[in-house]
Amino acid sequence: MSSASPSLYQQLGVTADVDLITLRRAYRRRALECHPDRTDGDAHVMAALNAAWAVLSDPNRRAAYDRTIAPLK
Repeated sequence: MSSASPSLYQQLGVTADVDLITLRRAYRRRALECHPDRTDGDAHVMAALNAAWAVLSDPNRRAAYDRTIAPLK
C-alpha cells in the first residue's frame, strides 16, 4: 500500500489493534468532521470513511482486510 493510499485504519485515525468500541468512536468523530452537510464537509472523504467502517466493523471482513495488510502492521 502506498503512502498516497492510506489504510482503512489510517482513514479513521486508529491503529490496527483497536477494539470495536474505539473504532466506532473514531468513525463517528471523523464522520462529524467530514459529513457533506457541514460547510467544510467532503462527500468523497465521507464515502471513504463509510467504506472503511463497512469493512472494519464486520469481524469477517476486517480479518480478511488485515490479512492483506499484515506486513504493514
